[in-house]
Amino acid sequence: MKIREYIEDKDFPILKDWITDERTHAMWCANRTSFPLQKESFRQLLDDIAERCGDRAFVATDEDGKLEGFFCYSINKDTGEGMLKFVMVDPARRGKGLGREMIRHAVQYAFDETGASAVQLMVFSANERAGKCYKSVGFTERQRQEKAFSHNGEEWDRINMVMKKTEDKSGHALWLREACPDDADRLVQIYAYYVLNTAVSFEYDAPTVDEFRGRIIKTTAKYPYLVCMLDDKIIGYAYAGAYSARQAYDWTATTSIYVDKEYRRMGAGALLYGELEKRLRAQGVVNLLAGAAFCEEEDEYLSHDSCKFHTRMGYTQVAHMKAVGKKFDRWYDLLWYQKRL
Repeated sequence: MKIREYIEDKDFPILKDWITDERTHAMWCANRTSFPLQKESFRQLLDDIAERCGDRAFVATDEDGKLEGFFCYSINKDTGEGMLKFVMVDPARRGKGLGREMIRHAVQYAFDETGASAVQLMVFSANERAGKCYKSVGFTERQRQEKAFSHNGEEWDRINMVMKKTEDKSGHALWLREACPDDADRLVQIYAYYVLNTAVSFEYDAPTVDEFRGRIIKTTAKYPYLVCMLDDKIIGYAYAGAYSARQAYDWTATTSIYVDKEYRRMGAGALLYGELEKRLRAQGVVNLLAGAAFCEEEDEYLSHDSCKFHTRMGYTQVAHMKAVGKKFDRWYDLLWYQKRL
């Protein structure tokens, strides 16, 4: 996908047909321009927000130049926050992750090119598909104005969502989004190092991409699964899982985290766990459990880094299981850590 500036004569004849009903139109622009879209009124809208807020209009295209999406962007110089507006995607190509990919590009542009400290947007509660898309990229709800807009007897809340920029030590932007099955290839690359070269994981063989894709699908059916991005590259991931299938354990979840060996100690782990805990708390989980392989003296296959990390994150050691895992012809212990949310 590529992002370029909107060209009226080239792009409007295509995107004008993307919104085909009044309800979708209201969710998209709060009826700030005519329906169906007309060139003159749409131009007036874009000119107005450009004059008042400094907005620029962009389109997303595929590698062949075919139009896939549209959005507007501006930055508030006083607050340092960027603002996305009027996001839409070709309806014929929905469900293929194009909206999510376009928003990622837009956020990256905001952080890298305009120096935004955060990016915000507004979405109506009726637009559940868009809300889920923004959440999957890493936006979280910041404020909600109840019954802010009416359409044909419906009362919609206006939701302000935000994604904040976190920088690593070199000043590059770290940001989070939900994992998706298509991330499997990159996540296997990260995980395989720990399987093949360390005792951090008790697996002997690295999973295939298809197997890992299945794991992502299974986990995300019930629990959060997050990836940490450095610019546009995944450098780590964290997820939760069930401690036990028995119902009494429904308020307890296990947590797991892996960070690319080349990007450790850059803040990705704390960022991932912080957001993971936030989402699990909202889900009603009150207990977190994390297992960490352990040996009394560090060796070439295992350090105490995981134990130290969980302690820093507020976990307490609650169990020490002796010599429960054998790898590289050595026995390793397993420590269990617990955190109450």
